[in-house]
Amino acid sequence: MRTDGAIAALTIALALWASPAALQAQDPAPQALEAATSPLAGLRRGRDGFIGARDYSAALGPARSIVDAQQTNREPQYAADLMALGLIESELRELDDALDHLVDAITIVEEAEGEYSPTLIEYYRGLGRAYIKSAQYQQAIVTLEQAQHISQRHLGLFNVEQAALLDDITTAYLGLGNTVDARRMQLERLDNAVRRFGLSDPRVIPFRYTLARYYEQSRLPESAREQYEEVL
Repeated sequence: MRTDGAIAALTIALALWASPAALQAQDPAPQALEAATSPLAGLRRGRDGFIGARDYSAALGPARSIVDAQQTNREPQYAADLMALGLIESELRELDDALDHLVDAITIVEEAEGEYSPTLIEYYRGLGRAYIKSAQYQQAIVTLEQAQHISQRHLGLFNVEQAALLDDITTAYLGLGNTVDARRMQLERLDNAVRRFGLSDPRVIPFRYTLARYYEQSRLPESAREQYEEVL
């Protein structure tokens, strides 16, 4: 069973977590066609519509029905459906169920595509964010670092697409009260952009603004000012 187009068939992954480069590494067309002709297609459209409107309470019922309907006969996009359900539950703070479903989705993808499948980047990110919401910060860091490792394996060690993962790892470190490693993550985020684009490239500017805002929130105005001066 292949799930190469799992994330592409899933609006929630696109809306909440998706890394464009990770998605481009997959071929969504066969999966999207199969999803459109599935008896569950209507429920999936309803679920995804509610997700698009950020009405997670309304999305929960269809998401559960989709998963329950596949207990005996699983469709190729079953892992994506589990992922959707887990992310919805995470948004609603039903964290025990969310963690179970996200772990199950990851297991299915690993068995079908291997432990370094690019599909797993966003799956691990969803799981890591759920761990953050449940205040399991150390487990979140381990999980998000696994997503980062897969990202670097496919997109290069210093790829800028891992910026969202670095932000989540920063949040987890701050949850532990570890401001040293949190700052290191934000500096790594900027360094990746400088390596990709060059020190004076305008595409580095948003990364400097992000670091400056981090410094402001950390009550380090001098460090923030340095980044704004670099932009100028």
